[in-house]
Amino acid sequence: MIKYADIRDGLCDLIRERAGININIFFNFNSEAEDNYVYVRLRPARTDLGWGDFERKIRVDFQFHIAPDGFAEIRTSDYYEIIDALDVATLHSIPIADRWIVVQDTSAIIFDNILTYSFQLEFSDYWHELPERDKAELMKHLHLNLNEEE
Repeated sequence: MIKYADIRDGLCDLIRERAGININIFFNFNSEAEDNYVYVRLRPARTDLGWGDFERKIRVDFQFHIAPDGFAEIRTSDYYEIIDALDVATLHSIPIADRWIVVQDTSAIIFDNILTYSFQLEFSDYWHELPERDKAELMKHLHLNLNEEE
């Protein structure tokens, strides 16, 4: 099972190494941050498939906050450069833990001088160990008697 700490580390690598964006990254909202930073929000969902297997969908939102320049203006072109870098970095798949996860769709919007770049991670996962309550003894023999009626 991929742990959220591994997902967090993979997303940090995506921003810093694959996209080449040198910026402070926060996973908790930080109202005191003054420099350029990105706030990462994860919205997980899980569908249980039984016996420890499940499908996971994690919506990822990167909210980029760029400090204004000396004229108290934010250059939109800076945000477009970030979008281009992230589009290339998320092309095809991204590495998380020991796996590569496909990113099919991305979206970006600039609103109130904040760039929100979003995509969804979708993958199958499993528990390494089933909880005791799910460790049932499996049926070993099955006997059927079939009678044909006329």
